[in-house]
Amino acid sequence: MRAEHWEVEVVSKSQEWTTTILSILDEVKRTYEYNYEEINLRDKETQDLLHDIEMGNHNTAKLVKLAKELQRARKERRLMKEENECLEPLYNFLGRPEWGKVKIDLYKIQTAIARTMEVQANRKYMPKVRRDLSICDKEAAEAFEKEHNG
Repeated sequence: MRAEHWEVEVVSKSQEWTTTILSILDEVKRTYEYNYEEINLRDKETQDLLHDIEMGNHNTAKLVKLAKELQRARKERRLMKEENECLEPLYNFLGRPEWGKVKIDLYKIQTAIARTMEVQANRKYMPKVRRDLSICDKEAAEAFEKEHNG
């Protein structure tokens, strides 16, 4: 791998990594909050089903159907609740005031990386001695010669 290609790749990776960190943490927050709302909905659905079973006048087939719906609602609730139990430490961290500073710092880091990449993409070098090299801008080299050699 050529050195110049490797350096650009590393810088690109660092920008990608900060973006990934921010995306993952935003996704943790969204997922936790979505699950929380859905858990509440499943709780209400469970109560609806239990009250229908309790107060309704149902034949055996209808009771089996209601029991299956109750089972589905409880399983869905359980999956979301278990996921939130795992996400909760991260979610609580994201709610702390210091996370706001870290997030701002990560955005600043992204901006600094983008600026660095731009500088690197437009990097030019003016040889100090040799004017016959392919990296010389001929007009700039002539101007340099006139300025320094009169």
